[in-house]
Amino acid sequence: EVLSKMVVQADSKILVGGYTEALGRTLMLMRFNSDGTLDTGFASNGVYLDANVASEPNSLSLQADGKILYSVGGSKVQLVRLNPDGSLDTGFASNGVATIDLGTRNFSPVGLHVQEGASGPIGFILGGTLLDNGTGYLAVMRLDANGNLDTSFGSNGIGQKGSTGGNLQAHAMGLNAAGQFVVLGSLFVTAGSQYNLAAAQFTSLGGVSTGFGTNGLLLINQGANEIGRAIARDSNGLLYLLGETGNGGTTNDLLLVRLTSSGNLDTTWDTDGILVQNLNALDFAVGLAIDDSDRPIVSATTANLGQLADWAVLRYETSGTLSTSGFGSNGIVQFTADTSTATSNKALARQADGKLLLAGHQATTVSGNGLLFRLNSDGSMDTSFNTSGKAIADIQPQASTVALTEQPDGKILATTRLTLAGVQALGTYRLNADGSSDSGFAAGAGRKTFRKDATQVADLALQADGRFIVAGAFTDGNTDPAFLTRYNADGNLTDSSFGYFGTVYADWGSGQDRALA
Repeated sequence: EVLSKMVVQADSKILVGGYTEALGRTLMLMRFNSDGTLDTGFASNGVYLDANVASEPNSLSLQADGKILYSVGGSKVQLVRLNPDGSLDTGFASNGVATIDLGTRNFSPVGLHVQEGASGPIGFILGGTLLDNGTGYLAVMRLDANGNLDTSFGSNGIGQKGSTGGNLQAHAMGLNAAGQFVVLGSLFVTAGSQYNLAAAQFTSLGGVSTGFGTNGLLLINQGANEIGRAIARDSNGLLYLLGETGNGGTTNDLLLVRLTSSGNLDTTWDTDGILVQNLNALDFAVGLAIDDSDRPIVSATTANLGQLADWAVLRYETSGTLSTSGFGSNGIVQFTADTSTATSNKALARQADGKLLLAGHQATTVSGNGLLFRLNSDGSMDTSFNTSGKAIADIQPQASTVALTEQPDGKILATTRLTLAGVQALGTYRLNADGSSDSGFAAGAGRKTFRKDATQVADLALQADGRFIVAGAFTDGNTDPAFLTRYNADGNLTDSSFGYFGTVYADWGSGQDRALA
């Protein structure tokens, strides 16, 4: 399980988003109680899966009434709304899903802002990357309260800012004190083949704020690769932009920029508005929060060359110096998330009581678990959170082996029906003759998930050349056709020479069809 998005609800419950590999890569939301235990009242025993999406949510947000929103990018952008209990809000858009068809263009959201009115949301702003004919733009998109594209916003619903110097890519979105939208990311400078930190500002109507930076685009160039990762605003309207600078391979430092409320570099912050922080050889920015004293809090991963990365949290005073007292060791907390395997720190959130949440995962995405830590406001581990300060997201599907066969070499090949959070999938796995998992099958995982929503797995047949065929049926929301799928002997890819990309479908019209043997 991979955790990459996180928000804290008003009741202090913790909503995390990412994906699981339990049924093949599937979008996943999980909710934890404030004590770190899984909230079994959410969705299906604490887990929500979107079987139609094979990725993490691009953004995750909450409405004031507790309803949950997440977005998925592409040429058809989706905004999905759930009720607070994790069920689809069927009163929103089309059964809870708003779809915006951009044709040949592609939009990848990185942030989601709910525009609240007196009686509920009046609109939704998505910030992200717009890819149009091979060119990348920093962009914002507005949907109305019903999930329709607001064509009065920007140009036909989208505001965008490009650069003649190269392609732009977004990584975060925030709001300035005037309610304008700031999209943060990077510019790939074609001429120098390097990245500059980039930010664009948009008005409430979707136009470019030309007074921000240079004609609406702010660029930070430190002579290396600069990439913006997170954005936050303090109570005085100062904007903090978190990123990194370096070559990403042998040296990388944190970069924390402060802008005045008018969008200019704040020269009272580290003399020029740009602070560079080095912890170890490789420091990568993750998340940014502001505490009640307007002090910026930064989360990062840090490592020396050839070592596993630690998770780090830093707190700065408003002057730009590290908090030498009251937080960690001279303003820095650094810890090893897992001593047995590599891990990745992905998200930071601050609770109303000042406690800090960090989410991420073990680096082995097929079998690794999601990780969630909570620190006290002084940076110490909060042992009231799941007794150790650490909660593990580990979900396992219910499995029933339907058919198996022995290969000539004594290895055992089996098909399984998997069920998790209401989603079903067909799986195959192979064991060595001694019963151990065959690491040479399905890219070393020993198992392979074919497709979600397989309602029946009926039989398995082995060919003389080592390829194998699985028979069954799956749910398409209409006629539920039967299928035959042929795999290559290594289990990694379906055999595209067979049927349509490895599958033959049998559909005899209305009703459910079954292949039984």
